[in-house]
Amino acid sequence: MTALSVHDAVEGLGVQSLALKWPNDLLIDGAKVSGILIESAPGPTGHPSADPLLAIGIGVNITAAPDDTPYPATCLIGHGVSITPLDLLARLATAFQARAAQWNRGAGFETIRNDWLARARGVGGPITIRLHDEVIEGEFVSLDADGALEIRAGDTLRKISAGDVFFPNTPSRNSA
Repeated sequence: MTALSVHDAVEGLGVQSLALKWPNDLLIDGAKVSGILIESAPGPTGHPSADPLLAIGIGVNITAAPDDTPYPATCLIGHGVSITPLDLLARLATAFQARAAQWNRGAGFETIRNDWLARARGVGGPITIRLHDEVIEGEFVSLDADGALEIRAGDTLRKISAGDVFFPNTPSRNSA
């Protein structure tokens, strides 16, 4: 939902060639323009699934992009968009409100999932996932009902809930 909100806000600025990179990045022409970090904790009842507390961090490269990253990066101004952080925040808040209504406390997950997949980079194609202890190469199949990435490696369908995603022909800036 958060990634779609960022996508919607940036798309509303007229930016072309946008794609989502699982699990939490927005790309323009294959380069990262935004990243999202989400942390959760049990809510007041202490039960993880009952009203968890969320902290969502969203970074958008507006006027500059870092050079020393494992994945190519870009910024909005490099694509002809000049916007202030407050104006971008207002657009993001509007997009987030619309996606939260669509999400409807999880009842709209399938629609969110389908919208995410329609904007995802690499579905049906080759993908490399770097985990802390292994590298998996295969085909990006889909997202499962919990949002985990499904990758077919040989005859095995694996579900990945955390990892670094790379696509063929995407230059890696370092071997992090």
